[in-house]
Amino acid sequence: MGASPGASCQLANFGPRVVAALIDGALVLWPILLGVVVFMAGTDEGEREPEGFPRLLVFILVFVSLMLFTLNRAFIQGNGGQSWGKTALKLRLVRLADGQPVTQLGAVGRDFLHLVDALIFNIGFLWPLWDERRQTVADKMVRTVVVTEGPTQDGPSWDRLVTGIRSTRMYFAASPAVAAEATRAESRT
Repeated sequence: MGASPGASCQLANFGPRVVAALIDGALVLWPILLGVVVFMAGTDEGEREPEGFPRLLVFILVFVSLMLFTLNRAFIQGNGGQSWGKTALKLRLVRLADGQPVTQLGAVGRDFLHLVDALIFNIGFLWPLWDERRQTVADKMVRTVVVTEGPTQDGPSWDRLVTGIRSTRMYFAASPAVAAEATRAESRT
C-alpha cells in the first residue's frame, strides 16, 4: 500500500463507509426535510409557492443544513479525520503519505473533488469496491484513504456518535468561559 496509515489501522470496507455517509447525510439534511414539510404545508390548494414566513423559514433551514455540512465535513473531519458518521463507525480519513488525519484543506478539497466522482455517472463513489487501496477517485486525487480504527462488526455506536457530536461544542464556544461551562455540564451527566 505504499506508506502505511498505521500499524493498528486497516483500510475501511465499502459498507461502513456507506453507513457513515448515510449518518452524515441524515444529520445534515434534516433541516432541509423540515423545510420541505413547512414549504408544502404553507401552500394553499392551487398555489404554487407559499409566501412570506414559510419561504423565509425554508431559506433559513437550507442555510442551517449548509452550515451543518460545513461544520461536519470541513471543521470536524478536517481536525482529526472523523466526521460524525465516521466517528460512529470508528473510521478515519488519513493522508496516504504519512497516515496522519487529513487537514481542513484536504477535507474541503476531497469533498469538492467528489464532484468528479459524481460526474462520471457516480462510478467514482463505487471505485473502492475494486480499488486496491479502497479509494474513491477524489481520494486518489487528494491522496487520502479511509481506515478503520478497530472492529466495526458491532455496527454504528450511538455513544460514539453522540460523543462526536458533543465534540463540536468547541466550534460554538463564544469564549473560554462558555467552553469551560460546557465541559463542566458534560462531566455532571
